[in-house]
Amino acid sequence: MKTTRAVFGINAITTFTVGKVFGSRNLLLLLLALPAVAQAQFAYTTNRGTITITGYTGLGGAVTVPSAINGLPVTSIGDYAFEDSLLTSVTIPNNVMTIGWGAFECTSLASVSIGDNVTVIGCNAFSSCTNLTSVTIPKGVISIGAGAFSDCARLTSMYFEGNAPTIGSSAFWGDPAIIHYLSGTTGWSTPFGGLSTALWNQPPQSPGASLGLYAGLTVRGAVGESFEIQYASDLSNPTWTTIASITLTSPVQLWIDTSVNVSTGTRRFYQVIPLP
Repeated sequence: MKTTRAVFGINAITTFTVGKVFGSRNLLLLLLALPAVAQAQFAYTTNRGTITITGYTGLGGAVTVPSAINGLPVTSIGDYAFEDSLLTSVTIPNNVMTIGWGAFECTSLASVSIGDNVTVIGCNAFSSCTNLTSVTIPKGVISIGAGAFSDCARLTSMYFEGNAPTIGSSAFWGDPAIIHYLSGTTGWSTPFGGLSTALWNQPPQSPGASLGLYAGLTVRGAVGESFEIQYASDLSNPTWTTIASITLTSPVQLWIDTSVNVSTGTRRFYQVIPLP
């Protein structure tokens, strides 16, 4: 019996030729050796002690980009690294600072979490992500390239946590999205990049933190800005009730709802409304 082994990049395919003959054909058994670690799904280059992801060989689905490979930080997603892959969601870690041209140009992508330290989103980075419905842009992003989110036919909401970035031509072309921005941030206009804009009133949410027997959520805005917090028990036909008013002493502030004990199973949704 003869055994041959071929290695292609990071995936090993072993072919066994079994000596017993069935008719005139040898029986071939192909065994795909899975990567020993999840990092084996990613091709990469090293430059001055940092890693750039240059390709992806995994099966798709929900993917988390590693924050480090071989002890070196992943700081960049290279051009076309995930193009035409079968990703349904991707989490980009906080180490990453740049996202390259066409990096996530794949129609299957429906959810993306962009790390807080990303500053540049390259041209066509998320172009043609036709299943993407919403995206949050971290406050550190200062540049969005031409066509970066173009032709995302289901993208209805974009939430920006910081000041308006510079944008390239047709950055949002073909999108039905509304851009939501936080009070106290600067550089916004209507339209912006061809899209309508609106103050981000922080959409209704379940509690973002559980503190002992109580629930809490974070409120973002400018120091000194005042907000009204309302709750509803059912989002299908909500009746909003004001429960508190707060004035921010920091840009991100935790508010705790002490009026209900979470151990009782009571369900509440919250919305935050800026006060004039």
